[in-house]
Amino acid sequence: TAMLQAYEPGNLHFPNGNPVYDLALRGGESAQALLVLLPFDNVVHNGGFEAGLSDWIVTGFPTGDSARASTFAHTGRGSVELSAQPGQQVELKQIVRLPAETTLPTLSLMVAAPEAAAGGVLNVLVETPGGVVVHTLPLNTGWSHWWTDVAAAPGELVTLTVRLQSGAGALPATVFLDEVTLGSGGANGWRYQRGYLPLVLRERYEE
Repeated sequence: TAMLQAYEPGNLHFPNGNPVYDLALRGGESAQALLVLLPFDNVVHNGGFEAGLSDWIVTGFPTGDSARASTFAHTGRGSVELSAQPGQQVELKQIVRLPAETTLPTLSLMVAAPEAAAGGVLNVLVETPGGVVVHTLPLNTGWSHWWTDVAAAPGELVTLTVRLQSGAGALPATVFLDEVTLGSGGANGWRYQRGYLPLVLRERYEE
């Protein structure tokens, strides 16, 4: 039994990150495929954090190394770990432009928090030409999916900011983020997209 993972550009990988070009199964063996399909017009760069923190602007207040790459990922090989000491905060920021043919622009991400997140507040700020909308995310110990509609027109700039704060006198706060995307969708489901995955079954008989 093996669990496979698929993510952009669609190659299959084992959980340890090794690519799967062919999977041989013998009698009595089985395999499952976990297929994670990103919006076809996703504009967030390195939203899966496979390349560490590239393409993201990281700021901390007052100071400190408060964002780093992590192998505790929902899918793929990486996520980002945000940590805020008492009275401090850390931000991840990226400025993107919506594609010209975006349908129901939607921001989506996976978030997880260990017990050390007690006392922490995780906000997602979405800035568009129409203003800034602030969302406060619930912090659960396991991975959970969060998404929201984005009130922006195709072609407009959108600034995404993820901010983790820890109150003065509180415990240090830690959260993990993965699979940050912005593209066509809608909070009622990504029903306007269709993807085709070239999965091929080959039968081979051996003496």
